[in-house]
Amino acid sequence: ASLCREFRIPTIVNTGNATGILKHGQEITLYIDDDGKNVIYEGIIGELLEYADLTFRRMEDIYEFRKKRYILRYISPLNLVDPMMDSFTIEGCKTMHDILRFIHEKAVTELVEGARYGLKGRHPVKLDLPIPTGIVVIDIGGGLDIKPDKRNATYEEITSIPLRAIIKGMLHPGVWHSDPIPLKVGDFFTSMMRMDDIVSGSANFSSQHIAIASKEYLNMGLRFGYHFNLIDSYCSENQRNNHIYFRFAGGATDITKRSRRIQLIADILKEYGFSIKTKGDLIIARLANIGRDEMVNILDQLGRLIAYTRQMDALLHDDSAVKRYTENFLEENYKL
Repeated sequence: ASLCREFRIPTIVNTGNATGILKHGQEITLYIDDDGKNVIYEGIIGELLEYADLTFRRMEDIYEFRKKRYILRYISPLNLVDPMMDSFTIEGCKTMHDILRFIHEKAVTELVEGARYGLKGRHPVKLDLPIPTGIVVIDIGGGLDIKPDKRNATYEEITSIPLRAIIKGMLHPGVWHSDPIPLKVGDFFTSMMRMDDIVSGSANFSSQHIAIASKEYLNMGLRFGYHFNLIDSYCSENQRNNHIYFRFAGGATDITKRSRRIQLIADILKEYGFSIKTKGDLIIARLANIGRDEMVNILDQLGRLIAYTRQMDALLHDDSAVKRYTENFLEENYKL
């Protein structure tokens, strides 16, 4: 909403049945009064357009807007992206976003380590699934329906709404490919040079596939080989609280192929309404304020995407491959 306001793009969200009444290409006049109430008129209402021109003030000329833009440079940018980097320290925090990211990462690590060493009621539970994910769940309340002393759980025993939806997607027929994809010589040497990143984190319990889950909340980190997925989601009956945060980074191949995989993921997630930010082999995607049933469906699709793209970078030899595999996924054709 802030971006649309800044760039003066007419935007209405949560339109109810309006999209069923208005037709694509239909001319309308949208008027918003001082109280924020929307009124839509059929056709072009010249008087309202003239009034808008007379009262128009450029956002850049408003003092509050300029002040907000200045303050945001110390709030919004994220510099601490990869927790495996040496710069991922409290001294490396340059913005409020960095501080929140650092606190979140350390809080998750402490919770996981506490479960490892027997924190009461928070022992890790391994998911027994027909695919080799190695996911371990820490139930913080209503995430699993198992006996207190049980150390394994099946898909049917998952009661966390977002975790169950993600796993359902990963188990969808055809999305998980176990056959190894051959690497070219250049990709092989790239993967060898990146081996230190994997080895250095492999001994740490927090680098495993960890899902911290409650009935309505999920924070899950998945490291498949050379790339890392992070999902943070809340899914409830209260639409205003619902959100999905997804981050994907890394890969075994050269930066060009890794970047193509990021483009593929971005193109697919945009189809489901995510706002996207990409840089090199990193993507951050966000979605919020949607109903529970739609959330569950999108989390299912996200689970499929995570499984589908595990080894995808090795196949993206040119930009046409990005388009082809994107279209295949959206058409539910998951062959590689």
